[in-house]
Amino acid sequence: MKTFLQKITPHYFFLISALLFGGFYLYFVPPLQVPDEHDHFRRAYHLADGHFLPQKENNRLGGKMPISFKEYVQPFRFAATNLKYTLDNTHYKQAKAASLYKDEMAFDDFPNTSNYNVVSYLPQTIALFIGKNLNAKPWILYEFGRIFSYLVWTVCMFMLIKKLPVCKWLFSVLLLLPMNLYLSNSFSADTMTNLFSFSFLGLSLNYAFDGRKFTAKRLYILLFIGLGLALAKVVYVWLIVSFLIIPVERFNNIRQKISLFLFILIVCLMASALWSLHVKSNLIAYADYNAAYKDNCCLSHCANFEAQKEIILSDVTYFPKVVYRSLFKHPYTYLAGYIGTFGNNDIPLPRGIFYFAYLFILWVAYKEQNEFKLSIKQKLILIGASLASFLTLLLSQHLTWDCVGEGIVDVLQGRYLIPLFPAIFIFISGVRKNETRLFFIPILLFVLLINLSSFKIIYNRYVKKTFISNLEWICDLEKTSNDLLATSDDSVFVQGTPSRCDSISFSGKYCAKLSPASPFCFTYKFKNITQGDLIEVSAWQKGEDCQVILSTVGKKCGEIYQTNHGNLIPNKNGWNKLHYVFTFNEPCKLTDSTEATFFLWNPKNQACYIDDLKFSIKKFGTDYLNHKSTLF
Repeated sequence: MKTFLQKITPHYFFLISALLFGGFYLYFVPPLQVPDEHDHFRRAYHLADGHFLPQKENNRLGGKMPISFKEYVQPFRFAATNLKYTLDNTHYKQAKAASLYKDEMAFDDFPNTSNYNVVSYLPQTIALFIGKNLNAKPWILYEFGRIFSYLVWTVCMFMLIKKLPVCKWLFSVLLLLPMNLYLSNSFSADTMTNLFSFSFLGLSLNYAFDGRKFTAKRLYILLFIGLGLALAKVVYVWLIVSFLIIPVERFNNIRQKISLFLFILIVCLMASALWSLHVKSNLIAYADYNAAYKDNCCLSHCANFEAQKEIILSDVTYFPKVVYRSLFKHPYTYLAGYIGTFGNNDIPLPRGIFYFAYLFILWVAYKEQNEFKLSIKQKLILIGASLASFLTLLLSQHLTWDCVGEGIVDVLQGRYLIPLFPAIFIFISGVRKNETRLFFIPILLFVLLINLSSFKIIYNRYVKKTFISNLEWICDLEKTSNDLLATSDDSVFVQGTPSRCDSISFSGKYCAKLSPASPFCFTYKFKNITQGDLIEVSAWQKGEDCQVILSTVGKKCGEIYQTNHGNLIPNKNGWNKLHYVFTFNEPCKLTDSTEATFFLWNPKNQACYIDDLKFSIKKFGTDYLNHKSTLF
């Protein structure tokens, strides 16, 4: 056993670990939980459907999607955006029941991912193309794309580590960090971006130390990877500068080296510039976006590309201050995110674990046995390439996402640093002839510790029931009692019998018809709603768009009136699913004896039909985190 542990190679350790832990992430992480993954999923399907450019329609940006996608995505989107929303077998059964209906299409908004190039989703697009032509259900499309993409990433990184002349264990540890595995096991465009960035750096290291001449084949390989990197994420194009670590001795002369470098760099810069012009031509600011859809898609409310650019150009000191503030005002956000922050960037690993992770990575970089040594010049080239890409990243984020004149990059996430940090760790590497015996053991224990810690956090976030009580009822309008509508809970009756109608229904004999003659239904009065309660409402709707109303009156929190409507999930038979989840964030406490009224209202002249309404309210312990975002 000891001999085996001493002889195991980094690339096989990576392969075994990636397949093992990849299976765990596939099992533990629900679909569509990586940031913006539901939009990446739509973009990949749009590409698989033959649309390499986004579609514009009525000041909207996205493309036509099967109507069943919303039905599949919705519960997982709730889980991604609300910390208190957990998933059970019912959610998965409903998601698996959704059929593709690829001939039933409707325009869908995904402006934040619609301009991503096809290279960002190559494995996912191939998988979706195969699946959709087999008329596979949405859940099969998603799982097939997710697994196939992860396997492509795993095989490519295995081959890369095998070829590396230095820092094999370092690369293995970096690639097995929870954030890397989490992203690679999804539809995120980061998968291919990280694959291209690691590949270009790794092959540059290989070509620098393998002792062979630089050939035309090597030129085309690096050009292909460089183009992939430039088109996948423009800001990382400067990582191509790592080409310069290849010694002059591998070329005929210094002129050939510089000429080939400039050739790769200029071609990649031209490709990225052309794609950037296309992206810029398709940008729609929040103020100009279709008002009916702008709040249901990922757009910055206060960003303005041209206005922000004008501020940067008018004050030479402005952007350096932005860089300084972005680095030092809240470093924990991106430093923790590089190691592992899950969900919607809202469930990080504990601070102690992520501090330990950085110390361990530095230890591996310093102690690893390397036959070759990078010179200070080569290390500075790698640092310079990463720094240039980092500054470009900050500039891009500030122009497109931050409020005009805000003076800081607010959306700097740790996952953006995955292509950049290897250069920092390589900087402290050196030549070690006598590596610590059983060097593999601490690496194995570290990888186990940090990923098992991640699985525990992910389980607690998505699966473990955190509420302390749950009141839930369903009203199908089939039974009445004392002029009230009966529900699935024998203790709960709701008002609305005048709206009861037998001319149409989604299920059973009756539904509710909300019209000018009877505009209200499902009125339910209850007490003691408090801050942090999670409310979920769903129903089947046909006709006009009804409004979901919640009004409250408390001794100290005053009168509150909340409403929501729209964002329906289409169904093939003409009924649409109304489904809302929100955390009640008003400052009402249990001692306020707050009275609440829930009901549906149709303020329009044309009728709205509602059937099978489900209402639930979950309460949580006082120490449970109250998520401030709300869909109401």
